[in-house]
Amino acid sequence: SPAPDFSLSDLDGENHSLRDYRGRNLLLVFISARCPISRIYLERIRALNNDYSRRPDTVLLGINSSANASLDEIRAAAEAAQLPFRVLRDAGGEVADAFGAERTPAGYVIDQQGLVRYRGRIDSAHRPRPGMRHDLREALDEMLTGRAITTPETVAAGCPISRTVGEHNSSPQATPPASPP
Repeated sequence: SPAPDFSLSDLDGENHSLRDYRGRNLLLVFISARCPISRIYLERIRALNNDYSRRPDTVLLGINSSANASLDEIRAAAEAAQLPFRVLRDAGGEVADAFGAERTPAGYVIDQQGLVRYRGRIDSAHRPRPGMRHDLREALDEMLTGRAITTPETVAAGCPISRTVGEHNSSPQATPPASPP
C-alpha cells in the first residue's frame, strides 16, 4: 500500500517529507526517548543504519511520536545514544496515526516507489538470542534482492506511543514478542 506522505522537522529543524526520499528505499523506525524497550533496540537500529547507509539507495529515519517528550528530551536521548541517523519529531502523533504505529520500536520498509513493503517489529526478541528472527532486516534484504517479502507484517511489541500529553508511555507490553514456530 502507498506510504502516507508526511512533513516533519528533524532535531536540527530541517524539514523532511516522504517525497524527499522517492527513488530511495526508506526504513522508518518509530522510537521513543522514554520507552525502555525502544532504548534496548537502539544498538540494533544503529547496526541496521550502519549496514545499509553504505548503499546510496537506502536511508533510515527515526521518528519520535510521543506527545510527552520535549524536543530537548528527544535531542538529549539521541545524542546520548549516538544515533547516526536523523530523528524526526512527530509531536502530535499524526504520522504515527497515518502509518498505524502503536508501539515503539516499530519499523517500516518503504520502497523506491513509496509503497510500504513491511510493517512491524524490528526482530522477534527484546534480548538477542539464538534462533530469533530479524524481521525488518530480512524484509529489507528480500526487497533489495527482488524477492517477495516472506513476512510483510508482524506485530510490534514495546511501549504504547502516547498520543496525549500526560499519557504514560514507558510501560512495555506485558508479553514479549512471540517467536515464530
